[in-house]
Amino acid sequence: VDIMNFRSLNNQFGHHIGDRVIRLFARRIEESMRRNEKIAKAPSRDAPPADDYWRRAYRKYAGGDEFFFLIQGDEVEAIGFAVRLKRQIVLSIQPGVDEITGGGFELDVYCGVAQLKPGSDFETANSHVLSALVRARKRFSGRAIYWSSGREASDFPEGSFARRAYRDAADLFQ
Repeated sequence: VDIMNFRSLNNQFGHHIGDRVIRLFARRIEESMRRNEKIAKAPSRDAPPADDYWRRAYRKYAGGDEFFFLIQGDEVEAIGFAVRLKRQIVLSIQPGVDEITGGGFELDVYCGVAQLKPGSDFETANSHVLSALVRARKRFSGRAIYWSSGREASDFPEGSFARRAYRDAADLFQ
């Protein structure tokens, strides 16, 4: 997941405000994560001292406004997580961002979904994830989300969780 236009947030409000938005984002997402979901993030070079959420969300390879989520399960579960994330931005994260910025920044994200093979090393997994994220940024699928399988909601039975997840992802990430 990559926060859209984050550089403009830092330029307009300053890095100290951007850092507060990053911590808010990490905290709210981490508070709602399920047991089969993990988060990883790397702070920028000028990051403030680590608080508990910052430290728990830290890993080496993500950029300051990029987060990696590891979802144990299949692509359908990862798409479902992306849908929950997008809804959470609207319901609980954006109000906090408005409070921090005075309402001057609309938080949105790009999301790349890649399925990892058991036994993949970190470099291979990271490469697949970054490739999906690049495609999401370029709106390769016409959306701000990209998943490599190419499946769509219509590929799943009517009323199924998978059909709802793919349909909602297509709608929410326009």
